[in-house]
Amino acid sequence: MGSSEKFAVLYGNNTLDIKLEAARLMSEALNRPEDADSLISMAIQLFDYANTMQENRA
Repeated sequence: MGSSEKFAVLYGNNTLDIKLEAARLMSEALNRPEDADSLISMAIQLFDYANTMQENRA
């Protein structure tokens, strides 16, 4: 299962919810510097996924 399929299972198809989760991860990265790299990476992947979904709907 690719990352897009995993995101769809975890977050559904609501791009706003996905972007809110990505923002939450970015905020969490500020509070947990030891995990910041992985949290930021996940947030970027979520933003990319949400943007791709929006582009595909247009």
